[in-house]
Order: sequence, then structure tokens, then C-alpha cells
Amino acid sequence: MLNIKNKIIYALVTSILLFCSCQNHHQGEYKVTSVTATHIKVSPNTPQDDSMTAFLSQKVDSLSVAMSKVISYSPRFLDKKEPTLGAWLCDVSMEEVKKYLASQGQYDNIKVALFNAGGMRTTMPQGDINLGFVYEFMPFENSYVLVTLDTETMKEMLDYLAQNAAHGIFHPLGGVHLVYHKDGTWDRTTTIGQWRLTPERTYTVLTTDFLLKGGDNMNFFAKGTNVRPLGIKMREGIMDYLTSHDTINIPNDKRYELN
Repeated sequence: MLNIKNKIIYALVTSILLFCSCQNHHQGEYKVTSVTATHIKVSPNTPQDDSMTAFLSQKVDSLSVAMSKVISYSPRFLDKKEPTLGAWLCDVSMEEVKKYLASQGQYDNIKVALFNAGGMRTTMPQGDINLGFVYEFMPFENSYVLVTLDTETMKEMLDYLAQNAAHGIFHPLGGVHLVYHKDGTWDRTTTIGQWRLTPERTYTVLTTDFLLKGGDNMNFFAKGTNVRPLGIKMREGIMDYLTSHDTINIPNDKRYELN
């Protein structure tokens, strides 16, 4: 049985009690005229509420059953610190977003996907993948966004990725084979798709609303144009992919290569 007393180390619960003297205003509209707030401190010494313990135990048990449901299979273990798991995330995201756009009669030429390594919160196990994995792997509410970057901004993006890769941080990358040096610079042999970076060209990049706002210091996205929020959470995309694939497809191409 869930023991609330032992689970709580220290938490501050704010209970807001609203005592509103309301008045009829403009045919049924009301407004709050006063608010009273009370802070209730909860500590390990707070007496246990047996009725609440019983209530939460039922919820935890039912949630545990739901989260243990197997939805796919991984043929091998993928460490979140290695590039392959990030490559998988990008391929999944591009596949699901393109599928969604096609259902809307849109066929965008999405060349690149870029997310942040810190957004992946756990590794991919070998064997059965259950529903709970999706929430562990991606607990955030980040949503997909398309943004257009010109060549100069793409160079800034590659600078950022090469500098991070030189320090062992491999951000999830799709559509790009980044060749970088130990000094944190990228090599001109880097390709986007099958081609090298082309002057006077623009690239459609799939990312998230978090990174678009400069998350993880990806400030280059602020220079993007044609920003299109898609209204799809990344977790939803991952979920849709896993529930429609008995076995996941693991990328075998290099996204990062040290020269």
C-alpha cells in the first residue's frame, strides 16, 4: 500500500480559498473582488490520511497495469548518450510529421530534424517496450514545429552541433551527416541529405517549440522564418510510431563522424 508519510520528504502545498463577493455585472457577468490564500505545510511528521492512502493506492495500481502494456519491440539496447537513439527519435519524428501533413494534403520537403540531447530522459531497452517507456523517455510537453533556415543560419546550427559533439554531446539529428573535428569545427564534407550545404538555399527543419524559443542555447532558430506550429506533441508522435510498429527500425547510418 502506498505510504504517503514515507513518500513525502518535504513539500509545500498551497491551498487557495476564494471568498468572493460577487456582483451581477452587465447581464450575468461576474468578477472576483477579494481573494484569501492560506499556506499549509506538509512534512514527514504530518499524520497519514488512511482514506487518501486507499484512494491513491487504487489509482497507482490501475496506472501501473496500463503503463506495463507492451506496444513494440527493440532488437537492441540504445544508450541515450550515443547518437543512434537520437537518430531514431529524429527519423520517427520526421516519419510521423510527414504522415500527418500528408493526411492534411500537405507534402512539405522536410530536410532536417534537430532536437536536444537533454530531452531524452532514459535509454531504449532491448526487448519489449511498454507504454510507460514513452512517458519516461519524453516526459515533457514539447510540440513539433517547422521552421525555415537559410544557409547562413544552417552554418550557425552546424557550428553549434560540432562544438557540442567535440565535448561528447550528440544532439538528435536527422537528415544530416555532420563531419566534425576535435577542435569543435565542422568539415566541408558535411552533407544535408546527399548534398553539401548550398549557398542561397533554404532548408525546412523540424524541431520543437522549446528549442525554437532558444532552449539549450539553440539561439539560431530565432533567425528562422515561416514558423509553423503543428499542434502535435513529440510524445504523441513517438506513441503513434511505437503502436504502429511491432519492431522499431534502428538507423544504421552515421549522423556524426569525427574526422
